[in-house]
Order: sequence, then structure tokens, then C-alpha cells
Amino acid sequence: SNICKIRDILTREGGCIVRKDENWGYYTINHTELIPCIYDNIEYAADLQLYKVKKNEKYGYLDNNGTIIIPCVYDSIHFLNGGFLTSINNRKGYIQLNGKELIPCIYESIWRFITEENQTIRYYVIKDNLHGVLDREGNEFIPCNYEEIREWEDCYGIKKNNKWGYLNKEGKEIIPMRGYKTSGCV
Repeated sequence: SNICKIRDILTREGGCIVRKDENWGYYTINHTELIPCIYDNIEYAADLQLYKVKKNEKYGYLDNNGTIIIPCVYDSIHFLNGGFLTSINNRKGYIQLNGKELIPCIYESIWRFITEENQTIRYYVIKDNLHGVLDREGNEFIPCNYEEIREWEDCYGIKKNNKWGYLNKEGKEIIPMRGYKTSGCV
């Protein structure tokens, strides 16, 4: 049927999320279509002032005007640390709040961290079961060549072929691979 069913009333714009046939959209209080009823699901994320939408089992985000910020191409998408953790075929990526892809969906895992001393943002990643680190722009800082990476105050410990080596905070080797791990570089 073409009967429009209201799901949620949103007071921020005086409109509502509506369902027409089997799809969802958003109409203003004046019956103006802001987001067409083409989505399988739509939710308003008030803290982000964005709409999370689902279409053909894929997720994306729209802004308050209904403009696509992140297209519906992701199997999952979650707001995390000022951006979006995304997934395609069980591979993770990261998108900035403005919709710009920072890290493509090629990693098994991603963890974002901020160093305490100078607030530097880094991303620990795992690709093909090997660990690496990306910088704040998503560039490879330490390549995904290691079985394990540990961060200490003054360096990174890297493990390869059951041997440990050490990199300074700029990613340069300071102690070559050897057979044991310490609790730092000092």
C-alpha cells in the first residue's frame, strides 16, 4: 500500500522518519521530502547530527539535508573516536567524520590510540596476521611485517621469526632483531 506510516517524530526539524511501502525516508512537518523513502532502515544519530541508513544490506550516512556523506557500501559502520570504523567482507577500515576514507577496508583489525606525551594519533593494524602501525593520515608508519608490536614510552618492540627488535618513536631501527624481549628500550 502507499499509506505512509510514521515511525519516529523528530523535534529537531519538526519532521519525522516515515515508511512508505517497505522503505524509509524523512519528511519535514510541511510534508517536504528531505530523504526519499528508498532505505531499508534509517536512524537519526543526534550526537552526530547525521542519519545512519541501510540499503540492500549495506550501511552509510546522510547529512541533515539528505546528502550522502558515506555511501551505502559497508557491511557495518560504527562511530568511533571521531570517525567511523567500517567493514567490507570482514576487512576493517576507517573513515573521517567528513566522509573521507582514511584507511581502506583491507585490515583484519584496527585499533586507534593516542600517545600520551604529544597526543600523536596512531592506528595499530593487522593484515594477513601480521601487525603494523599507521600514522594519523593512514600512511604506513611501521609496515605489517611483524608477529607482534609493543609500544613503550621510548620505543616500539617488534617481533619477527620469534626474535625481537626495537624501533624509535619515528619508526627507525635502534636495536636489531635478537632472541629475547625486554620491557622497553632503555
